Amino acid sequence: MLRSYTRIVGLLLIVSLIGCGGGSSAPAPSRFAGTWSGPWTDNQGQSGTLTVTVGTTGTVTGSIINKTLGANGVANGVIGDAGNLNATFAYPVGVSGTATVDGTVSVGTNGQLNGVLQEAVNNVPYGAVTLDLTRQ
Repeated sequence: MLRSYTRIVGLLLIVSLIGCGGGSSAPAPSRFAGTWSGPWTDNQGQSGTLTVTVGTTGTVTGSIINKTLGANGVANGVIGDAGNLNATFAYPVGVSGTATVDGTVSVGTNGQLNGVLQEAVNNVPYGAVTLDLTRQ
């Protein structure tokens, strides 16, 4: 009887170890996930609006309007858990080319997604872009 009991306990222990081990949990969704929209400005006198959706993995997709140039473009990029944002704003050919922005954003106490990002246009440093986006 004791031998059967020992076997059952041993089997249960092995099954529980197999069931609990080896699996990895899915990463937590990005704290920036959701749709954000609002104004942007740069230190070169341009401004407009930006609407982006941040996926649960931090992917960024959306649209940008440059009111100064009268142009609409698309936004693509990624935002990391610490708020590091790398994105590309692509406008139609002949307008201004492709702008890239790099920097850190955060959600302020007012709930806005904001930050100041370094911008380059067609790989030439251009200046700084300031974002102030509201979760939709």
